[in-house]
Amino acid sequence: MSQEMLSTTLPPATVPARRGRAGKRRATPRMLGLYAAVMALLSALPLLILIPVSLNPKPVVGFPEGGLSLAWYVKVFEGTNFPEAFLTSFLVGIVSTGISLIAGSLAAWGLTRNRFKGVALVEAFLLSPLLLARIVYGIAMLIVLTQFGLIRTTSGLIVAHAVIVMPYVVRIVGSTLLGIPKSLEEAAAVLGAGQVRTFARITFPLLRPGLIAATIFGFITSFDEFTMTVFLVGAQTRTLPVEIFRYAELIVDPSVAALSVMLILGTLVAVIVLERTLGLEKVLKA
Repeated sequence: MSQEMLSTTLPPATVPARRGRAGKRRATPRMLGLYAAVMALLSALPLLILIPVSLNPKPVVGFPEGGLSLAWYVKVFEGTNFPEAFLTSFLVGIVSTGISLIAGSLAAWGLTRNRFKGVALVEAFLLSPLLLARIVYGIAMLIVLTQFGLIRTTSGLIVAHAVIVMPYVVRIVGSTLLGIPKSLEEAAAVLGAGQVRTFARITFPLLRPGLIAATIFGFITSFDEFTMTVFLVGAQTRTLPVEIFRYAELIVDPSVAALSVMLILGTLVAVIVLERTLGLEKVLKA
């Protein structure tokens, strides 16, 4: 095609306009990536500041001057009640998450596989802890557990935490169950598999990412819970968040920063292990 024919068939500004639109399309992902990187840096900046503060040799919450020290990491284990509080939080988190995982999974199964009258009301009741303020649940649990003689006990904490973990299990496991095609189970039944074998070979493998995600989010919710727990703990049953709060009220030193750094590192290790073994993306999509 000659230059004259090209000039008559295409307007002069068509090619530059197309190039401009293509350039904008290439620039948009870069700008979004830059924006995401800036937001991630701003989110992580307060956590990164904890590292130099925890290495300050002086008993002052501030950046170190004149050297670094690991003394505050030693004090976390030797001069505070943080280890005992950590064990209490870990025990309460594991047991309450296990109870909620069993009860919540059964509830999610009933809500998704058996549509009955009033299912919306039951689902709203099970998910209500997500909507109400934790301080309201703290006062309510204080009254209820006092009536049963469970106040200021580890068993009472487990019961209270199981209540607030339950909605996460119901929501995550329920969403996973809704994503499992019923045709797979029906096909297994047509081929002669019983209900137990169908569940073990078909349903459970597809449900496993949802169960793992529910366990992770449930444990984190229980481990980090403070607002409700502060109403229920006693001298021998303080959880780690409550102990950190009470320690920071009375003593101002980098011990809390050192403990926070250790918790951050522990979380990073758990995330890396989860990514290498199960695939974090698969779990979070459950």
